Amino acid sequence: MKNKRNTYILLLAVLAIWGLIGYKILQTINPAQETTEQAAAKVSFHPEKVKKQLRFDITVHERDPFLGTLYKPVKKAVTQPVPQKKAVPEIEIPVSYYGMVKDDRSREKIYFVQIDGVQQLMRVGDEINHIKLVKGDRGTITIEHNRKRRTIRVTGQN
Repeated sequence: MKNKRNTYILLLAVLAIWGLIGYKILQTINPAQETTEQAAAKVSFHPEKVKKQLRFDITVHERDPFLGTLYKPVKKAVTQPVPQKKAVPEIEIPVSYYGMVKDDRSREKIYFVQIDGVQQLMRVGDEINHIKLVKGDRGTITIEHNRKRRTIRVTGQN
């Protein structure tokens, strides 16, 4: 009998604690309207007035306090503005790559490159119309034009 009584007392205590926890959760999920109105009434905004700052100038002292010598500021040399060179608009020359031929005996590779509509046969290092062939393989070539490098993929003809 004594054990049952202790069990019922503990059961009531557990139910009371869980009831308080549930009440707190419901209270935070659904707050009452009065609390928000009271909080809104308490908040007010009062901008602070901006204070004027004192203006001061820093003057250069002519005498060095440690050495006793006079300080003479170094005059800046007047330089003439350098006229800028007008940038010449770069005209991009159309370049297409159509493949390569390799000789088994001499291991020399010749690339078929179309430059400005004219098909050329080039080797690595050749330069035609200011376009230099830097490197190449079966799928791509790398050319240099006006110190800019471009990689061009092979284009197929039908």
